[in-house]
Amino acid sequence: MSLKNLLIMSSLGLIFLSCMAAEPSLGCQAYCVIDATSQTMLKSKSHLEKMPPASTIKLLTAIVVLDSKMPLDRMLTVSKQATLVEATHLSLKEGDQLSCRDLLLAILVQSANDAAIVLAEGVAGSVEKFAELMNQKATQIGCQNSFFVNPNGLPSNPPSKQYSCAYDLALIAYTASTFPVIREMLAMPKATIQMPGRTITLKTHNELLKNPKWLILGKTGYTKSSLNTFAGFVEINGKLLVISVLASPKRKIMWQEIVSLLDLQPAAATLPTSGKLEKTTTNIQLLLQKKGYYTGKIDGKLGPQTQAAIKKFQEANGLTVDGVVGPKTWQKLSQE
Repeated sequence: MSLKNLLIMSSLGLIFLSCMAAEPSLGCQAYCVIDATSQTMLKSKSHLEKMPPASTIKLLTAIVVLDSKMPLDRMLTVSKQATLVEATHLSLKEGDQLSCRDLLLAILVQSANDAAIVLAEGVAGSVEKFAELMNQKATQIGCQNSFFVNPNGLPSNPPSKQYSCAYDLALIAYTASTFPVIREMLAMPKATIQMPGRTITLKTHNELLKNPKWLILGKTGYTKSSLNTFAGFVEINGKLLVISVLASPKRKIMWQEIVSLLDLQPAAATLPTSGKLEKTTTNIQLLLQKKGYYTGKIDGKLGPQTQAAIKKFQEANGLTVDGVVGPKTWQKLSQE
């Protein structure tokens, strides 16, 4: 890591980068993890490199809208320009009216590009003027290497005109975390918008909401040029961690990278040191591993590899070779 004893001023305060741990070997081209509680950058890779951010910038769009103090029940009218944007969109029609709250839901849950245009025009009068507000806010919160030209993250023309970096997106995610409305909406797996004669169902793209232990909130993004992107935050043991990931090759891989960067992998299974040992598949695998018969994953599943190891153990110990851990096999296996 080339960054050592580097001081960066940001909206989080003075972030001290000192002899950070070696970068994990990941497929994404850039990332940044910041402990916002202690104001420390924990991990980074190419964190100041210009890259297309895709829909992660909808977090900044929501921030600017809420900063404008526009009432959430204010009704906004869909323009022709808003109906012409690429998917993902709500298929809105010119003249449709939606509340500010519903439009925020649409961009934060469904990542609707047309809804972002409606919000931008409603707040600033035009996409161009709203982009000026986005850039002003980015500068205010300490962004180092970003420039925005639209509120939805779709590729600009030329493509190099709109860009951000992992560090800046982490700052934007942190700022977003300070808005209760944004937190509330990012936590919704699904939502609905009621319109005259029509109900729109919104569904999140954030698969991390399915994590049973940690509530990882954030905004995904994807274009052909940006690949998969994410900017978000999670509270762990009283600490607020913010994270951004850019240019991950596949969405499924990106989820794994985020979990790895946040050090949220489940603890490795171990045998209890006291009390009665229960006959569970996990304990069977651990005992077989301890005795040298099993080298597979400790996953608590009685698959072919586990059954083969049971049979090897049974054969080596003069037991009936059937791959079933009955009373005799368990008694022998659980002996020290």
